[in-house]
Amino acid sequence: SEAGIMEKVKVYGDKGKTKLNEFSASIKKELNMVVGKAKELGVPDLAPTLTPLGEKIGVTFESTLILAAAAIAAVGLLFLWITGLLKSLIPAASICWYMYKSIKALEEGEQAVTVYLMYWVVLYFLIIVEQTPFGLILKTVPFYPLLRLAGLSMVGMPQTGAALNLFETLTGKTACTSEGPETSSPKTGGTLLTVKIISAGPFPSDSPPDAFVTLTVVPRGGKANEGVEGLQFKTRVCKGSAQPEWNETIKMRPLASLDADLVVTVLGHKQIGHSNDKLGECKTSLADLEMDGESEKLDLQMDGAVGSTLSLELGISGASAI
Repeated sequence: SEAGIMEKVKVYGDKGKTKLNEFSASIKKELNMVVGKAKELGVPDLAPTLTPLGEKIGVTFESTLILAAAAIAAVGLLFLWITGLLKSLIPAASICWYMYKSIKALEEGEQAVTVYLMYWVVLYFLIIVEQTPFGLILKTVPFYPLLRLAGLSMVGMPQTGAALNLFETLTGKTACTSEGPETSSPKTGGTLLTVKIISAGPFPSDSPPDAFVTLTVVPRGGKANEGVEGLQFKTRVCKGSAQPEWNETIKMRPLASLDADLVVTVLGHKQIGHSNDKLGECKTSLADLEMDGESEKLDLQMDGAVGSTLSLELGISGASAI
């Protein structure tokens, strides 16, 4: 009946509003930054207009802001489609987006850089093919531009796993990704140092950092050997937390000598073009670790971060360990 249909519409509408409010709450910090930047550029305060509108439809101010932005974007896309500019703008916007993501992955030391490199490999392979006679055949395929865009998007999204599967198919090797809890050095054999970075802090809660950790093995003599000594390993970035937790395991091999220190530095990630903030640093000796023994849990006080500690686990094993 009509009443039953309207009741279902109301139920689905309420669920949609709840989901939208949850999503807007999860990115409230970013939305506030956008509003602040808009005010700096001279845009009038949006709250007096959007807040009453949000109350009428039953969503928060942040949700109303998202709906307003989506409406403006839809009108803009419609205009671009009518004028014929959309066809050329979408590929340009896609390339700019993946340029940005590639730079961010390289800057942060993310192993997901494999995904973005595979995106560029596939993109330029398609460009080369499209310059051949076979490209003329491809362009006769119905909806080819959309299929091309969808395929490239699948490759360029780490969540799909398409890029990693393609990489493994082409090279026969397994790519290491930052999505999992474990990162390994590329070399095999030799003494293995296993470091699990658990957490750090507390840091100021009024401006919680986007924190990540770097690990470097420094020989006591000051000279780097031909193993992992002197190489820098990084964790993922833990965004906006006064008490960041990584629970990330990093395996470093080969370790040429135990007569070395492990230097652990916690950094606050900054945007491209700005230096990362040094939040704290600590150093621990590897000489006292027991070969093939149980991992040792340490809570280390960090220099440069009063009252803050770094929690980690250290273990060392011989050449037969995997």
